[in-house]
Amino acid sequence: MRECGECTKCCEGSLFLTVKGRKIGRSHPCHFLSKLNKSGGCTIYEDEERTETCGKFQCEWLVNPEIPEWMKPSLVDTIIVNKNQSEIPHLEVIETNGKIDSVVLNWIIMYAFRNTLNLRYSVNGDINNFGSAEFIEYLNEKLKS
Repeated sequence: MRECGECTKCCEGSLFLTVKGRKIGRSHPCHFLSKLNKSGGCTIYEDEERTETCGKFQCEWLVNPEIPEWMKPSLVDTIIVNKNQSEIPHLEVIETNGKIDSVVLNWIIMYAFRNTLNLRYSVNGDINNFGSAEFIEYLNEKLKS
C-alpha cells in the first residue's frame, strides 16, 4: 500500500474541496497546509472533520498499483482522479503546476486506451476528452447546460 508521504498536491489548490468551511480550488490551496515546518503537510491531519472531507480523498496513484511509482503526483505535477462515482465513470487528469509533461500524458492516454477507460484531461488548461461515444455525448450535454 502506498502512502502520500511528502506529497501534498491534492491540498495545493488543484482540487475543489471544502475543509472546515473553507474552499480549496484553483489558486486557493488549503488553509491548513503548512510548508513552513520541516515535515510540511496538514496541520489538522488528525481532526475528525478533515477525515470526513478531504481525508477520504485518494488519488489513483495511491490506490492503483498499475500506476507506476514514478507517476507520484509530487514527482510529475499531475493528479489522476478516479471518477467511478460519476454518472459515467472516467479518469480525470489534473495539471498541478503548469503544463503536463508529454511522457506523463502519453503514459496516461495509453493506459486508458489499453483498459478501455474514459479519460478527461487538460493540457495547459485546455480540456480534452477521450473514450466511449456515450462519455463524449454526456460531456457535450453537460457543457450545454
